[in-house]
Amino acid sequence: EACISGWAMLQAEPVVIEDIYADRRVPHDAYRPTFVKSLCMVPIGWDQPVGAIGCYWASAHLANDEELELQQAVADTVAIGLNNLNLYQEMAQARQAAEASAEEARVQGQAREAEQSAALEAQIEAGRKAKELMEEAFRASKEAETARDALKESERTFRLLTEQIPAIVYRALLNHASETIYISPKVADLGYQQQEWLDTPGLWLSLLHPDDKERVLRQLAEWSDTGGPLFLEYRLRDKAGVCITSTISAT
Repeated sequence: EACISGWAMLQAEPVVIEDIYADRRVPHDAYRPTFVKSLCMVPIGWDQPVGAIGCYWASAHLANDEELELQQAVADTVAIGLNNLNLYQEMAQARQAAEASAEEARVQGQAREAEQSAALEAQIEAGRKAKELMEEAFRASKEAETARDALKESERTFRLLTEQIPAIVYRALLNHASETIYISPKVADLGYQQQEWLDTPGLWLSLLHPDDKERVLRQLAEWSDTGGPLFLEYRLRDKAGVCITSTISAT
């Protein structure tokens, strides 16, 4: 409730703010040290949002419908991925329950072997349970297949969206080398091909301007520990050695 991203999550709706200092929902003191003048925020998920994605402008700007739709499409793709993760967890729990039930049936069958009068009843019961377990396993297999297909589609949609965004979109691990695991084709603006960038560990760190490197790594480490919104502006050398101003935005 103390930030605009929280408001977007609680209301489950996007918010567009042309002047953040004219809007009471925005914690003004938190933004005064930053460049931000305008923003738009969209929820990740609609029924019960689990987060929000924001875009920020350094000058007064009212996000148009196209910008808002693109931002919401990215958030919806993230929500699909998170839902798929939950589905995988549910499938794993169902499989464990099925295995536990099968083991219980086996133990019960062994105990009833000594009771000749109840042997037939035990066999019928074991057969019924086995049939139910087979049906459950079949349903679980189909659900897992559907989940895999949904995950592949969400990944395809994510890549399609990131390749259309007029900025370099990437995923990186928060380790000492900031290892990149995905980067969009716009990395060509720096003179590199996607695979060339991914095949060169520590490339991003090596391109950081020496005067900015310590500050950037410190702020990334603090953000990794505390979370919350992040905005970094720094200088980066392209492949030709030309310094350009770059930014990192995250929530």
